[in-house]
Amino acid sequence: MQSDISSMLVWVVADNPAVHFYQSLGGQQVNQKQIEIGTVQLVEVAYGWTDTRRGII
Repeated sequence: MQSDISSMLVWVVADNPAVHFYQSLGGQQVNQKQIEIGTVQLVEVAYGWTDTRRGII
């Protein structure tokens, strides 16, 4: 199945070890925000790709 989607954005909790996975795939940090889960304050980071057709994704 082929799609015309050529960009992507994911939000990841900054302390999540998966951030290294997204960085290794060429994701660039484009934003960050504070979130609250229960009573815990966390930082969430957005990684983006402007052209997924050029990379692994």
